[in-house]
Amino acid sequence: MRELIGMEVKDTEGRVYVVKDKVGEGAQGAVYNTENEAFLIKFIHVDDDKKNYMIKHFKWIMKQRVPKEARIIIPIAILQEPFVGYIMKKAKGHESLNKYLTPPKDSSIGEWYNIQTGGLRKRLEIAASLSKCYRQLHLQGLCYCDVSPNNILVAKQQKSIVLIDSDNLTSTDSFSPSVLGTPRYIAPELFSLAKQPNSISDTYSFAVILFELLRLGHPLLGDAILDGPPEDEAEALKGNTVYVDHPVDDSNRNTMIFPAEFILTEELKDLFDRMFVDGLHNYMKRPTLYEFTSALQKAEDQLIKCDNSECQAYYFAQKGHEQICPWCDEKKNEFLSMQFVETTNLIGDFFENGKIKLGKITASLILNEDVKAIYRGYMEPSISQDLDKIIASVKKIDNKQVVMENCSNKDFWIINKNTRDKGIFKSGEQRIVKVETENIVVDYNRNIDDISAIFGENNRINAIIFTIN
Repeated sequence: MRELIGMEVKDTEGRVYVVKDKVGEGAQGAVYNTENEAFLIKFIHVDDDKKNYMIKHFKWIMKQRVPKEARIIIPIAILQEPFVGYIMKKAKGHESLNKYLTPPKDSSIGEWYNIQTGGLRKRLEIAASLSKCYRQLHLQGLCYCDVSPNNILVAKQQKSIVLIDSDNLTSTDSFSPSVLGTPRYIAPELFSLAKQPNSISDTYSFAVILFELLRLGHPLLGDAILDGPPEDEAEALKGNTVYVDHPVDDSNRNTMIFPAEFILTEELKDLFDRMFVDGLHNYMKRPTLYEFTSALQKAEDQLIKCDNSECQAYYFAQKGHEQICPWCDEKKNEFLSMQFVETTNLIGDFFENGKIKLGKITASLILNEDVKAIYRGYMEPSISQDLDKIIASVKKIDNKQVVMENCSNKDFWIINKNTRDKGIFKSGEQRIVKVETENIVVDYNRNIDDISAIFGENNRINAIIFTIN
């Protein structure tokens, strides 16, 4: 479509656009800039007998009540004939997710992974944002269909992603067998057309992207397949091989990807096992997007930043072990963490022998230099509703104090474990909390007029405890 450059095209509302340079091209169509930097044009490659269907599909997409949280760019206008395509807004300040999947040849892989592209921290942020976007679509009864890095843009500076190519968006009622996805990311059951794309196949594709994003390799492509003929790879993608990290079958190992031991948490390892072992051919055994979202948030909360300025890697804290960076072997001297505690059946004082009476630890969070969100699920993981709701945020000043903000609609109690003084941490308030002396009772299940009511028998108390490790 080189001849399109410089041409004037109209949308169905009569607005005129001048086609400029090509942004990219795939099997379904090509995207071009316009003279108006706020808009892009996508021209669809389609046979004459399918033109009417595609136009009807664009109109259907534009009518969908897609939630803003889904972060997907929807067509704002349809092109007039003889063209088939649409106008969409441009996502400024974003770049393709592919940047995070393939290291350049002119830099070391460690420097590229940890410094140039933000390491584990950035990748977990991207993945968590992406999983939430797909979940929002699925909650609306929509399926993205073509989940692939080509359709994902990452903000260069902020913690956000954008989904493009919304012409893939569909539901069961509007499904087109011509839209199955990108071969490298298609769920095995779609190759045989045994199933049509749905939320489960979207989640499979997401898991493949997540695996590649973290470990820089495909979960079904081991050494022998990558070194073999193209038809071997095609068969592997259909599920006719075993997972590269299969627990008992090492026939498809990939020795070139990053080791799971320092790239994945145990929870993420388990989710990948369920997806690519138990669920490879039994889609009902696959984990859900919500499970991935929860695991990714917990993983991000366990990250420690290496003290070596030349390394700058993020890695997971090891319980009961000396913290040593797996990239450069630098030892971590000290770090600050938070524990979320559920304590029940308290009688009398909140403290015993100068220490808080600990009950069940529901979650933990390591504080680095960035602001950390505290989700409701950290305090009450058994509650399914509003688990993603942020109730507070916290930022480390140093290992002695933090800045905390109450983002909930409830007041919190803040307690000094040395003086036993008790005060109110009001909704919307921001304050400095002293790590060594202050603890916070974050949530209680009913309104109270007197703090003594918290410490009565058979009350459940949810608290945040700061710890210097």
